[in-house]
Amino acid sequence: MKHLILLFSLLFIFQACSSKKYYEAEKTSTLNEKVHFLDSEITSFNKDGASLNNNTVITEEGILDNKIPENFSFINYSNNKIIASNKKDKIFLDNKILDLKKHVIAASVNDSVLALILSDNSLEIYNLENEKIVFKEYLSKSFVNDVRIANPIFIGDLILFPSLDGKIVIVNFNN
Repeated sequence: MKHLILLFSLLFIFQACSSKKYYEAEKTSTLNEKVHFLDSEITSFNKDGASLNNNTVITEEGILDNKIPENFSFINYSNNKIIASNKKDKIFLDNKILDLKKHVIAASVNDSVLALILSDNSLEIYNLENEKIVFKEYLSKSFVNDVRIANPIFIGDLILFPSLDGKIVIVNFNN
């Protein structure tokens, strides 16, 4: 009787082990997006997008139709406008170049208001209609900057400036 129980136990174990199955995915992809191959190499990038050797810009919306000028690097795509900097004194905004005489590292635009973060950790609000600075705030020096610099954010009448030293400055641009 012991031998019979042992025999059935072994048969049961071997039967269970011999019927193992491997997982096979029914559908490997659900993406119905077009795959784009880049014609050029990436020259600069940040969290909002990248600029290529052939002056095209890539954002989360894809490859943009507008190009940036030669020797400019992509900063932000804000309100359907490309913002780029030459890393010296000029900024490209919506097919025109503004000479600000400052090194802009982060920027956002809303209607006629351009919010800027400069390399010396100062913040500016620039009025595009009359081409004047309407607000400027100097903050403490920041010695190390990298690609994780965040652009200013517009929330109603407020602008949130993430400074380079880790602080957040909130400004009401109507006042």
